Amino acid sequence: MAAKVFSNDMVAHVWAQQRQAEGRSSNGNFYFHGQTLYSYGSHFPVGIISRDGVAWLNADSYSMSTNRHQNDAAYAVSHRTRFRAPALRSLQYVLEAIDSSGQVQGYARGRAKTDVLRYLADHWRAFPETGSDSAAIRLLFAVGSRRTWAVMRRGLEQAAKREAAKADREERKRTLAAGKALCAKPWRILIADAWILAGEYQQRGLRDLIKTAARAHRAMPAGRQRSVLWARLKALRGILSRADGFADSWGNPSARLKAHVGLAMLRTAALRKPSAYEAPNSIAWRFVADHIQPVLDVAHMPPAMRETATTIGGQADRIASERENELARVARIHAVRQPALGALRAFNANKRFRASGGWMTDALSGPDANQQIRMLREMLDSVRQLNRIGDGDVYHAQHAPAIVARVKALQPTLSNYASEIEAELNPLVEARNAAFEANRRKEEEERARVAAMTSSELVAAWMAGTVSDYAVRYLQYPVLRAVGAQVEGCTVIGGTLETSKGATVPLRHAFRVFQFVAACRARGHTWNPGVKAMGVNRLRVGHFEVDRIDAEGNFTAGCHDIRWQEVAALADALGVADCLASPEEIATELESA
Repeated sequence: MAAKVFSNDMVAHVWAQQRQAEGRSSNGNFYFHGQTLYSYGSHFPVGIISRDGVAWLNADSYSMSTNRHQNDAAYAVSHRTRFRAPALRSLQYVLEAIDSSGQVQGYARGRAKTDVLRYLADHWRAFPETGSDSAAIRLLFAVGSRRTWAVMRRGLEQAAKREAAKADREERKRTLAAGKALCAKPWRILIADAWILAGEYQQRGLRDLIKTAARAHRAMPAGRQRSVLWARLKALRGILSRADGFADSWGNPSARLKAHVGLAMLRTAALRKPSAYEAPNSIAWRFVADHIQPVLDVAHMPPAMRETATTIGGQADRIASERENELARVARIHAVRQPALGALRAFNANKRFRASGGWMTDALSGPDANQQIRMLREMLDSVRQLNRIGDGDVYHAQHAPAIVARVKALQPTLSNYASEIEAELNPLVEARNAAFEANRRKEEEERARVAAMTSSELVAAWMAGTVSDYAVRYLQYPVLRAVGAQVEGCTVIGGTLETSKGATVPLRHAFRVFQFVAACRARGHTWNPGVKAMGVNRLRVGHFEVDRIDAEGNFTAGCHDIRWQEVAALADALGVADCLASPEEIATELESA
């Protein structure tokens, strides 16, 4: 049975070969089913390989780890024709239905054509007009559309311009309607509304109103309404200038500005009606009281309005205070009882867990030590919180007497318990911090060491296993090494061949390919799959297949372009350079494998 769990590199490589139906990484976050490769779920396809051999990569981004998955996928399909397309999931069923001729066949074609045309209309900016072989041209060909992408794109661009012009006209209509509404509003109501808006933080509401009026003035044709609008715009700007002077440097309204706002509110009908007493909560009542009081202290107004303001302000302040006091009492009870009960529950649960020996103490770093440190800190926090509750205050004694009594009964043992926890916690924290610092220094030294190496030194270090695959990934040609090789004479029993691109194959498969490549080189023959040259029609090596061998012994397998010198060097190192076989023997072995 073929392996299905790989490293992230190998997941991308195996998917790129399309020789296996499924595979995944060890944590399951990077996986493929058939033609499609996913990152963290089916909502984000990283890439799709259609049956004509074209790789379609998702042009969207999602997260840092998904970006790494996308880089692995792009690297693995570098030997294929590649296209990048946004919103790849909306094209998934179309791309999976493309056959070896590059077209969608069967019942899905009609729906696919409609969906592709809609997709291109939505994402036309992502596909350039130039280029003889663009993703858009491939998609149109796949669904059998006779449209030319250059003409289609120009049409979509012109349609977008028409839509933008239409949106501008609609916006102009709305702006003119807003300007006419400002002209029609009674002057006193407009001024009152402006002062009310000026009471917001940084006078944002008034600034927005001024922007609307300015746009309307620019859009309004010459005439009486434009003159009226200009006069009102100047008045609004004057109010804003005065409001800026009344506000502090951060834009918060001062008492004087609040007075003007309150006076403006009184001048509107809302606050002079009995319905003002129907404010639903304390916040609304406090808002009324806070805006009326500065008016009574600063502003000058007619006696009847002052009497109304005094009555409404007094009623608002009394009702707001009553409701605020009740809310505060309930909040105090909740604020006392819930944390105290939570601390008791946490203390008891942690104490039982600790008494049961429910942790592993064989490591001072790693997940187990981190869990241990977290649990000990939670225990210590609950003990300290209980100590504060046991020391007591008026609120605890008044609102949670039963809880305070329970805590006081525990207090004699809390101090000793806290000391035991600290004695266990401190060494773990120190050891973890020391391990973290040592690991950080080691990583910095390793990065500096790798950065100072030449290409030949990097290859030698990778062969020795002292640097990672990423240090040699972008060499012009991949290098090879054998891991765990088991060789008896001219027979390879076990081991793994690793490439600098992160791919792995069984060493015995690699040895069989070496023998065939050596035979091709000795005879000066080239080889391509599908043509039974030298008795071999298909040359498999692990999850990969050899795509081409030239007369010099250089060959291609997937995204790997391997030089004969590298193969010969590895064969010499394993002592099998002279273990050659005739093409007929190799063909017989391949057919029986």
